Amino acid sequence: MPATSDLLRQLPHRGPALLISAVRSTSAGSIEATARVSAAHPLHHAGHVPAFLAVEIGAQAAALLEPGGVDDSVDEASHDSADRSRDHAPRHGHLVRVRAATFDAAHLPVDTPLQVTATLQGSAPPVAIYAIEVRQGERRLMHGEITTHRATEDDGR
Repeated sequence: MPATSDLLRQLPHRGPALLISAVRSTSAGSIEATARVSAAHPLHHAGHVPAFLAVEIGAQAAALLEPGGVDDSVDEASHDSADRSRDHAPRHGHLVRVRAATFDAAHLPVDTPLQVTATLQGSAPPVAIYAIEVRQGERRLMHGEITTHRATEDDGR
């Protein structure tokens, strides 16, 4: 598995918009990571941010599973080697659907480690479906399913 700093460079997010702080483990089609919402985040108010930011945390973790991320085997055959070989360049994608999201908290704490898992449920590249969950210790804060679309060279990027 590449170093966390190399992986995080693959996300286009910077500053307080970058919510993933470390990758804890990966396996085929699954990732466990640590996230932290900075007090500098624009949605921060009185020590917390809205719980819907957990969806973005899950989406950022899922993005690391895309080809060229921690699990290069995910649909590797559908992406050409030139695309995969971009050395840690940010890859753009879009969150296109949130399904069956359950929020077990109204807010997320700032400057507190949160655990996130994203597990690939299925894909038809460039579209992928992930189950996501965000926790603070033993307390589940959010879980649901997201669909992402990975931008391709044909998308003008």
